[in-house]
Amino acid sequence: MLLEDDITEMATRICDQLASAVERYAAISGLGLDYIPEGYLRDSVFDGLGDVLTMTLETNNRTLWEWNHNAKSSTSPVPTQPLEFKNQTRPDLVIYKGDYTKKDETKLFCLVEIKKWWSEDPNDLIKIKNWFRWLDTCRFGMLCAFIDVSNEQYIEKLRIKAEYAGDQWCSGRIARSRGIEKNYQAFARIIEQKL
Repeated sequence: MLLEDDITEMATRICDQLASAVERYAAISGLGLDYIPEGYLRDSVFDGLGDVLTMTLETNNRTLWEWNHNAKSSTSPVPTQPLEFKNQTRPDLVIYKGDYTKKDETKLFCLVEIKKWWSEDPNDLIKIKNWFRWLDTCRFGMLCAFIDVSNEQYIEKLRIKAEYAGDQWCSGRIARSRGIEKNYQAFARIIEQKL
């Protein structure tokens, strides 16, 4: 089975890769998670899983709009992109199903937003759901971020909230390295778009 066929395994691997990125950054700089740029986390996932997943970084909305249209096997011209979508922020990562050497045969699979810290601010989840309005051939959206594992009640609250909404909750391993005083773990909330 390919990794792209199992969204739960994919989320776990992304979370594990995020932990590895934190450890690597701390080993090189001596600094913990507070100092890591989110772009470094995103790029580390792209680099670390690029041999098993077909991905792009911050793909512009016009291109995503065109790929979404083409995925419908439509021979009609690509319709004009809505202004509202043009102004939407881009996903950190776009994961595709299919062989990267045959780009015209790949399908949008998962839109990933990576944050350093988990927040109960609903804007990131709303952002993913908004992408679904325009990218209606993409099956999944994923929000990934770190939480201090000493806050067990908070983590359980987030898990219950995700599952109550019909979403999946996944976790990766704890980031452990010199320069990291607390134990941080990456978690993912997976939203499925009903196609």
